[in-house]
Amino acid sequence: MTELPQTTQPWIRKIGPLAGVVFLATVLLIGGWSAVRAGRATAPAPPPQPATLPGQNSGATSASTLEDPGLYVFLDYSNMNPAQYPFIVGGHELFLWRDIERDQQGVYDWSVVDNWIAAESSLGKPVAIGFNSYDGQCCGGDRMPNWFKQQHPDGYVTCQGVVIPKYWSSAYKNAWASFIQAAAARYDNDPRVKWVVISAGMYGETIPAEDQYDACLSSNGLTSSGWVNTVNDITNIYHNAWHNKFLFIQYAPYFTSRLERRDFTDYAGSLGIGMKHNKLEVDGDDRVINVPGYLY
Repeated sequence: MTELPQTTQPWIRKIGPLAGVVFLATVLLIGGWSAVRAGRATAPAPPPQPATLPGQNSGATSASTLEDPGLYVFLDYSNMNPAQYPFIVGGHELFLWRDIERDQQGVYDWSVVDNWIAAESSLGKPVAIGFNSYDGQCCGGDRMPNWFKQQHPDGYVTCQGVVIPKYWSSAYKNAWASFIQAAAARYDNDPRVKWVVISAGMYGETIPAEDQYDACLSSNGLTSSGWVNTVNDITNIYHNAWHNKFLFIQYAPYFTSRLERRDFTDYAGSLGIGMKHNKLEVDGDDRVINVPGYLY
């Protein structure tokens, strides 16, 4: 077994050394782009439609053929060399909102993204990118720019001293939409970028924060159905900003009910968006249930 380079992020170490290069094989098989776009023979009732957001474009489309499929290194901060690891095709990396739109709204420093893409390209690797606003207390926590928190105290909540984005607020969604539109304006036509992950919550996944903050988030107005609507709104932001890249929703976790996962994946699938699961397990028990009519 080949040992991959060690990462400084403890939550990634928990995944296991091979998860980084193997996960995209699962992503591409699950995503199954043609099948996703074709839809289901019998579709469930659609969840509530996302709100109209800045830059909404009902004519937005996604590419129908994925170039350069294969294994992409998860969090490829070290720019792994295919000459040494010939089983890899490309690299994936996540970037922080506060590092790019750092000092004021609408002023961007893309150098950290540009430099990483250039390093990957020099190795002949296509790339996948994502942008996060909260990474959990293990791994950096709040990733929102200071200007946003100063101007929009209604755009975040504080739970037990921990600052968490108020994803469901208009302040957050509007600022996030502007940022993602700017990212798309820069990279949507960049041929080196092959796909983009949707960042809806903690680590970019479909959970707002750690479970111990659920009661606090609920007391600040977040409900299970409200979280579904929020994830769908953010999915809509990406779908309307990126016209030429594949999108993947990072769909494994949820807020308080597994029913949420059904609803926000159904909505993403209806837009032709693929599914990205950031974990490998030997057996997921009842996480896949092929019983028509089963509630979950």
